[in-house]
Amino acid sequence: MMRLADLMQYVEPLSPSDIGESAFARFQREPDLLLIPVTDAEKVVGVLRRQTFLLRFGSEYGRALFARRAVGCLVEPIPNLLEASTEIDTLLPFFRISPSNEVLDGLIIIDSQKYCGIVSMAVLMCAGMTLLQDRGEALEVARTKAEQANMAKSAFLSQMSHEIRTPLNAIIAGLAVLERAALPPDVTDLLATMSGSGRLLHRLLTDALDTVQVETGRFTIVVADFSPKSFAESLASTWLPLAQERGLALKLKVSVEAGLVLRGDLARMAQIANNLISNAIKFTSDGEVLIECSATYEPNGAFCFQINVIDTGPGIETDLAHRLFQPYTQGHAAKSCAWVGSGLGLSISQSLAKAMGGEVSYQPRPDRRGSCFSFTIPLEHADALPVNLESAESQDAPALRVLIVDDNRANRVVLSRLLGIFGHAHVLAESGEQGIALAEATDFDVILMDLRMPGMDGIEATRRIRAGEGVNRLTPIIGLTAETDETVLARLVAAGANGILEKPIDTQALLSALNELAPSKCTMLPLRVA
Repeated sequence: MMRLADLMQYVEPLSPSDIGESAFARFQREPDLLLIPVTDAEKVVGVLRRQTFLLRFGSEYGRALFARRAVGCLVEPIPNLLEASTEIDTLLPFFRISPSNEVLDGLIIIDSQKYCGIVSMAVLMCAGMTLLQDRGEALEVARTKAEQANMAKSAFLSQMSHEIRTPLNAIIAGLAVLERAALPPDVTDLLATMSGSGRLLHRLLTDALDTVQVETGRFTIVVADFSPKSFAESLASTWLPLAQERGLALKLKVSVEAGLVLRGDLARMAQIANNLISNAIKFTSDGEVLIECSATYEPNGAFCFQINVIDTGPGIETDLAHRLFQPYTQGHAAKSCAWVGSGLGLSISQSLAKAMGGEVSYQPRPDRRGSCFSFTIPLEHADALPVNLESAESQDAPALRVLIVDDNRANRVVLSRLLGIFGHAHVLAESGEQGIALAEATDFDVILMDLRMPGMDGIEATRRIRAGEGVNRLTPIIGLTAETDETVLARLVAAGANGILEKPIDTQALLSALNELAPSKCTMLPLRVA
């Protein structure tokens, strides 16, 4: 009878004290290496899994954070630890997997609790061909079908994202225009209700699409310098109106060194913090919501940045607390059916936090009334202060000449109305070809370019404007998109776009982007505006 000892190969282990850069180089040299054992005195203490390890190094932020740190902090639990004497025909359970489970990387083989080697799943399947042939073929078919179904699901959701976000953009932006008009109080109240419903619909859509991106790993970390104090104050000011509407006190406590500047993904961190604050306000009927922000210097040179959201709501049932971060779980469902949601927010927040090396956690209040959710993440110190932009609605902001290129008439109308409110002149183009012709004939301060258009799309139109000799060759271009595929967004930036605004377009984000990119012809690196 064949045993694992007959199949295993020796893979040079790492020590917990080895640095992340050496592990990264090892994976680069050996593309077929799926995992590396980490041993201490020959005893296996964990593994470095290729997929999750390289995900952490897949961004500039990840490399800066983990490159010089000991791999001990990156070690994952041992997935499968078996004795070398194990018989192969006893391992049939390892092949009983469904499309929803992850294919095993391999088996760690030991002899008397000391590391011997690794048996990859490919080798094991070949060795057990006689016993597992039928099951192996069925497994391969199921895996292929699952991959095809997953790709089809991603493509479908990407298309549906565009189809839903485009009219939703017109609705939300149109309401934003009407809210700035002098209207009777009853109409103003109605508009506020409609705007809130539009934002809720946008959040539910975003939750569903973010779930797919998290499952497939198709999201990126975009790092920028920021002030923790300003970040916390922005969170509080955003949610203060809703808290007051609910009759709640919203308090902010900031324990951050004056002038401290850190480096992190503002959009992802805001997404996590906003989810925690939204839940706290949503499920608290009376009392207060407290936002605590702190940044503590760690011995390893990083800062531990933490946001605590503490409420006086009903709290979480003990039997639900351990399932809070599982998808489609709603911790307050038994308490109230007045609030609905996808049940994905905490799960997505936890996945995003872990992708950035952080964590979201829950702690019950000592008095058993209310909840405390914490978002913690290690961040690097930034050397320079972030640019302090003027208010997006400042009266001193210069009037701009803006070219709007969008095939959707509703989007062109609401964008032109928004720009007109703030004194910006605009010219409309309903196709990529028309946009290029106007860009060649007239000098603009900014070009707003829709990504997906029939005929020539925004990527090709941007590329041609950049490649030409017209007066707008260096004019800042902001992409407008309902696209969720990060590879497509990367192509737009590679074509020459200086920023991206996601639909539905937030009025404040649009005006901030105009103020940031418009003062001069572009000499800056591409960045993601929102």
